[in-house]
Amino acid sequence: MTDSLEYIDNYFQGKSLPEEKKLFEQRIAEDPAFAEEVAFYLSAQQIGKEHLAEAFFTSTTCRSIYTSKSSNTSCINGLRRRQATNRPAVI
Repeated sequence: MTDSLEYIDNYFQGKSLPEEKKLFEQRIAEDPAFAEEVAFYLSAQQIGKEHLAEAFFTSTTCRSIYTSKSSNTSCINGLRRRQATNRPAVI
């Protein structure tokens, strides 16, 4: 899968040549296992983006709230929910 991962990543990063793009798309249509690998790649990318967005929001918004001694309950409640589910808060 390592070679496939690099191949898939190159396609989505726009590093593939036009002929390689055509072969990639054809392979998705003809190879269900490869199509599953591509779907997994896309899912992992999306989860990674969501995690980064959440970490950024938490670190920038909540940090400024705590340092300014403001009482923004939605941020504080979000941190409490994270603690209740054993998810680390990024501050």
